[in-house]
Amino acid sequence: MRISAVVVIFMTLCLAGVSRAAEVDCVSCHKDLTEGKTVHPAVMMGCAVCHTGVDATKVPHKFTGKLGLAAEPPDLCFNCHKREDFIAADVHPPVSMGMCTSCHNPHRSDQPKLLIAPIPDLCFNCHEKQEFTKKDVHAPVKAGQCLKCHMPHVSPNSKLLQKKGVFLCRQCHANIERQVHVVAGFSSAGHPLKGKQDPLRKGKPFECLSCHVPHSSDWGRLFRYKANDAFGLCNYCHKF
Repeated sequence: MRISAVVVIFMTLCLAGVSRAAEVDCVSCHKDLTEGKTVHPAVMMGCAVCHTGVDATKVPHKFTGKLGLAAEPPDLCFNCHKREDFIAADVHPPVSMGMCTSCHNPHRSDQPKLLIAPIPDLCFNCHEKQEFTKKDVHAPVKAGQCLKCHMPHVSPNSKLLQKKGVFLCRQCHANIERQVHVVAGFSSAGHPLKGKQDPLRKGKPFECLSCHVPHSSDWGRLFRYKANDAFGLCNYCHKF
């Protein structure tokens, strides 16, 4: 009888310990991780969804592995987010390196999509701001609309573009190909906009980017080369 009583007491204490561990309220100390305009759904599902290796009954907490995570990012993220959605011909370097938290806060944010900073400030953490702030700035760039042209994670197109080449430009400049472009009088069609090779950028097709840069330029009309007007730009390819 005495042995049985000891066993009962021991089991009762163990079960009580398990109960206390299960009932630990993380929010009582980490409430700030649940407050913000955007809160990660995983947070609302419970901390143990991602932090499986945390003994919360001890303060400071005892971790198994890095921060007690169930897996390292991005494998941890792929428990909920589809891995195939992050695979394509062109992958944003932070994505390919599994650096999800270089752009996203894992718990909460005052920015949409759990971003750690508003766009374009977020982009300028890696991309040099001076390349986007020259004298003449493309309207979407000036408005901080990086995602109007680029995909944030992966794309089937180079440069993470939403669409390929001239098709992207057509989203805003739909009438360019329907009218005489650059000059009138030399031919009824004006300057060709496609179907030829770029004479100055070997191996590249002739397209909008043959004459213009996409973000900003020190020259008017987003000219790629130093020129004060269209005829000044012509001199780079045409010899008069």
